[in-house]
Amino acid sequence: MLIQSILLGLVAASTAVAAPSSPRTPAAGGDDNGITLEARDLLFKVCRHADFKDCLDYPANLGSCINAPNGWNDAISSVKTTDPFIYCFIYRDSNCSGDRGGPVYDDDRHRNLEDFAWNDVISSWRCSFTYER
Repeated sequence: MLIQSILLGLVAASTAVAAPSSPRTPAAGGDDNGITLEARDLLFKVCRHADFKDCLDYPANLGSCINAPNGWNDAISSVKTTDPFIYCFIYRDSNCSGDRGGPVYDDDRHRNLEDFAWNDVISSWRCSFTYER
């Protein structure tokens, strides 16, 4: 019984970790040297017009299928990610079904989806961490 109480106390003490006091994250090595890493959102940019005009930035929600919101279904003309470490596939139908296009990265390759016969046909997308380009 004594050993059980000690073990429970150790487990409770090891799980009681204070939350960080600020969003700062020190650089690798423990000494931040004044360098701060900030968390940033992983986003998928969808635009109504070519050349990234009239855009919305959507959370990438890695691994989840995202249906285009009202007013954006079959109305997207350019797309890209906002982070080099993710890629997204675009789908002609909702629920990530139908024809699949991509992968889409953070470059400007998909600035005019008409070049790929994908202008105004996107209904959904799914993003993941990139493995290698």
